[in-house]
Amino acid sequence: MAKKDSIDMTSTSCIRLVLTALVCIIIWQLPVQASDLPVKVDYSRTVEQMVADGKYDWSHPDITAKNFRIHSQRKVELTIKLINFNRNMTSKEVLRELDKQGLRPSTLPELLAFGAKYPDQQREFPIVALGSVWRSFGGRRDVPYLWSRSSGRGLGLSWLDRRWSSLCRFAAVRK
Repeated sequence: MAKKDSIDMTSTSCIRLVLTALVCIIIWQLPVQASDLPVKVDYSRTVEQMVADGKYDWSHPDITAKNFRIHSQRKVELTIKLINFNRNMTSKEVLRELDKQGLRPSTLPELLAFGAKYPDQQREFPIVALGSVWRSFGGRRDVPYLWSRSSGRGLGLSWLDRRWSSLCRFAAVRK
């Protein structure tokens, strides 16, 4: 009797393990998309004005009009999608996956408009805009992102050539 119970328990454990593995594989394959979040982007404003609109508690001193040029004077309404891939990924992998979905990465003005309209989103998870890249004086390529800590909301720069945490959301728009 004891042997039969241990066999049943082993079979149940194996089935549970296989089902858990299958769920993980499915989740790994499918990105989670947040609701579409509409924003108005006014490209006629300077980067400094857009940063001020966001009322960040801290912003990286290199996020300036000098380092991130805006080549438009348009005012545009668009929809930002926050994409989470549920796994750590490099920037190249993220860009490839966005392209497969017919999306392009958001730019700094789009990220700033998003941060100003939805300030609490970045309290939940970091939000990255891979569509604007700044090359620092040392040659490092950085991209803007929104983050939050107990000290408040921030607008930072992070290394483009890195592996992003599975917690990150990538701001994207339809091509």
